[in-house]
Amino acid sequence: MKTNIEVIIGIFALLLSSTRSLQAQIAVAETDEIQLVSHTSVPHSGTFWMAKGPNGHPMPPYPGLPPGCSNFPIYALGNGQFVVDDSKGALTPPLAGSSTLNATSYLETRITQVRNMVAQAEEAKQEAQMETMAKMLMGDSEAPQKNIFSPDNAGSPGAICLSIEQRDGDAKYIYFNTQTGLVYTIEESTNLFDWSVLQTIVANDTNYAFYAFDLGSRFFRVVQPQDQIQFPNWNDFIEEFAYFDVSTSIQGNYHLELYGDGALLYQTTAAVPASGNFGVYDGSYNPNQWPYAPEYAFNDWELHVSVTPAGASSASAQAVVTKKQRRRNRDRTGITIQMYNAFAISYLIQDEIDMYMELYFLANYNASHQVGLNGNILAQGTGRQGLPRLIDAGSWSQLKSRLYGASGLLVSDMHYFGHGGRTGLGTDLRDHTTSLSLAELQNDLMKTNPMFYVALDGCNTAGGSWWWQKADLLKAFVGFDKKIPKTEFLYNGWRPRFGWGWTDSKGAAYLFQGTLKEAHFDFVMDFYNRLTHRDDNGFLDKTYEDAIHFGQHPNGQGFNDQYHIRTDNSEGNSIDYVGCYDCFFDEGR
Repeated sequence: MKTNIEVIIGIFALLLSSTRSLQAQIAVAETDEIQLVSHTSVPHSGTFWMAKGPNGHPMPPYPGLPPGCSNFPIYALGNGQFVVDDSKGALTPPLAGSSTLNATSYLETRITQVRNMVAQAEEAKQEAQMETMAKMLMGDSEAPQKNIFSPDNAGSPGAICLSIEQRDGDAKYIYFNTQTGLVYTIEESTNLFDWSVLQTIVANDTNYAFYAFDLGSRFFRVVQPQDQIQFPNWNDFIEEFAYFDVSTSIQGNYHLELYGDGALLYQTTAAVPASGNFGVYDGSYNPNQWPYAPEYAFNDWELHVSVTPAGASSASAQAVVTKKQRRRNRDRTGITIQMYNAFAISYLIQDEIDMYMELYFLANYNASHQVGLNGNILAQGTGRQGLPRLIDAGSWSQLKSRLYGASGLLVSDMHYFGHGGRTGLGTDLRDHTTSLSLAELQNDLMKTNPMFYVALDGCNTAGGSWWWQKADLLKAFVGFDKKIPKTEFLYNGWRPRFGWGWTDSKGAAYLFQGTLKEAHFDFVMDFYNRLTHRDDNGFLDKTYEDAIHFGQHPNGQGFNDQYHIRTDNSEGNSIDYVGCYDCFFDEGR
């Protein structure tokens, strides 16, 4: 198991101010001894302390034996902890020349080394280096992460690099690189000694990310248990088509068991094919019925796989993976809503915004019945004054009930206009009474009941322009964070879902002139006018991507072109979108 330099830096910086927690561990380990162990008995994962560390500096522990250390003496402290003698003969006492070592002396030496390093940093006045470290820990989202230390595992093939950023408010964004199909276990600890499993995932991309929204400080590590059993074509959910693909490098026999809500649904034992690929799937799924194929009654799926090599030439392997059932109300209902008085400039501006919201409302009626904050159906003739508005904590609370409330109507579609950010909607994301945060959206109901359509017309709601700034907020609504063709939705039995937002800050009004920025509203109107276009038979015939391209290039046929003829509208250049980009607006209704 290999770990990432950013994580090590994060733990190291915390150690500078956390010697008290190490001293507490000394008391616990006072009677323990460190025993020299053979390399064949060293486990794949654990807590591995480096006696010297890169460049001679003490470092926090690794979650596995670092590469390049297989020939160094390794000592066991107990409880899954080890010390790697990487000093190459220059080991700091009390470790030198001893086969059994006292844990108290070792940790006291580590504390002394850390304190000395702090003193040296202060004497040298290395403010610039410490500022860079602080930016990394606090999450400088406008600049790529930089490494201060360079251990010999950085850049090694297959090395897992785990990083932490702090985003809007108190959100901690944790991400690491992955290999598709492999199983990874994410663990957390408050003291670097006691680790608990946070989640187990199967990678379906070259990286994986998650959020931690609590205010506490803790450490994270990633463990890759084994790679003999892999799960290609992986998705952690099932909609209309249940399947699990499995691949193994072991030649022998496999046994698999499929469970639905804890009940055994299917099991089999067979020889591993020469290709190493096998699995289980629902043979009754008919793609011709997509997206109206029946859904399953189960909520939780679990697959147990074991592979036994032929002739017992090597060890057997086991794996357990899970998927969630996704569902949402098929009778699509939507809400078109604005942050009222988001631009407190003039009543004239608000009147114009109300006019556009009414036009958006009518456009969205083509795909979903429109409702108010109380869940009541709104007639198409509802005037602009009767449309939903976010005014106070009460209205925000009602919106959350429509999105993921425990009872009452759940909307499947939403068009939102107002302030936003990468991790939420609203002006101040720290005030959860008048905002909607990513933390609130990442609940079990939203994960298993994603929406069909969401438009987030607010700043940075589709992430950012940097490669690591993904559309996490859009994914929280519709369950996807990338563009996917309809054929893939049909093949996998996924119901069509789509979302869009902006990757930059949007100026919807000119503050000093007291007027709206017409180009912004023209783009949205051109998008909806094209999206709701119907053929001679009355069917919608333009895809989401068709509508976006038209909004960007109206060629003199746009909403306001009788006043301002536009060939191109650069306001649409910073749009980003996820999900079924070549689906129609009302598909799946």
